[in-house]
Amino acid sequence: MTQDIILRQAHIEAFEDLPVQVAVCDTEYGIVWANKAYREAVERSLRALVGRKCYAVRGMGAPCRNCPAAIAVEAGTPSVAELIQPRPEHCPGLPGTWLTTASPLRNANGAVVGVVVLTFNGVQTGASDERLRLFTEHAPAA
Repeated sequence: MTQDIILRQAHIEAFEDLPVQVAVCDTEYGIVWANKAYREAVERSLRALVGRKCYAVRGMGAPCRNCPAAIAVEAGTPSVAELIQPRPEHCPGLPGTWLTTASPLRNANGAVVGVVVLTFNGVQTGASDERLRLFTEHAPAA
């Protein structure tokens, strides 16, 4: 194995067992990969998720308002949002409020080619600026 392949596999394995939901999507929000926590939250296998729009998996027809993934893809900058689910049945495993961060993925030329989305469950409403700052600092770099 080359060093790049080893590093890529190590990154995938590191994300697989995190207790936070991780999804990698293309610029059209099609899921390319999702970790175990994500798959369990939406009750689907990786095979059933790949290629599906992340918002469709959550029972929506379009990205939610203030969607961090959409902001990251469109603006090309990391985005963080505290999202409140008004209809828990739309998001199995994600009742209430959660904190989501999205970081754009870029190719060698700097063009945005995808996004990494991390979602933390059970966040209390009214997250402080300090909590958001710390969350952003510890999110994966683009």
